Amino acid sequence: MKATVTILTSFVLVLGLAVSAKALPVWSTDYISGVTANSDRPSRDTWVVSDITNQSGLSDSQGDDGFKETHAAGAPGNAWISGFSKATWISFDFPGTDSYYVDDMYVWNFNQSATRGVHEISIWYSNDATTKDNGTWTKLGDYDLQMGSFNTSETYTDVISFDTNVKWVKFLDQSATAHNDYDTGIDTHGEGEDGLSEVAFFTPEPATVAILGLGSIALLRRRR
Repeated sequence: MKATVTILTSFVLVLGLAVSAKALPVWSTDYISGVTANSDRPSRDTWVVSDITNQSGLSDSQGDDGFKETHAAGAPGNAWISGFSKATWISFDFPGTDSYYVDDMYVWNFNQSATRGVHEISIWYSNDATTKDNGTWTKLGDYDLQMGSFNTSETYTDVISFDTNVKWVKFLDQSATAHNDYDTGIDTHGEGEDGLSEVAFFTPEPATVAILGLGSIALLRRRR
């Protein structure tokens, strides 16, 4: 019996450490629903910014990563265009009043006219803001988002790691020197207006968190 317990403890320990090292694939995370997208250029006709966080346009079948991984060609109702000029900010407000632990953010860049896709951006986040301007903000970093294609079934173009608690996220141009620096339109892959197809945020599954906790307990017991 002792040998069985030892083997089980070792298995949980190894699995827990693997999770902590991010060795498990993306299927160990859950999609965060209810995130609201906004911008100072919220729409062009019926291309509205709220459609980039509601899974519109995504495939019904799950891919290898456990999420609806392909997006249809951008169209009114499933993607966003800023409208004849560049947006200076794009914001993402998480539902409720509490922050969420975000593991990764997936981006499907605009794929109806790929040169409209958002390109060189800085990403900022806050875990205590109640609007896009108040609270304490931290710069996650500068990122060059990949250009979408003209495929009718587009896989995600970018995966960006957060590994922190988040209540608000903002995309700004890379020239921004602060979270509320809205002086410059967000860079694109060539055209004079911004576009995105989908942005999705993920948090670890409860089961993954539980395994990680068990792994930590096993490690502590082993050290005694």
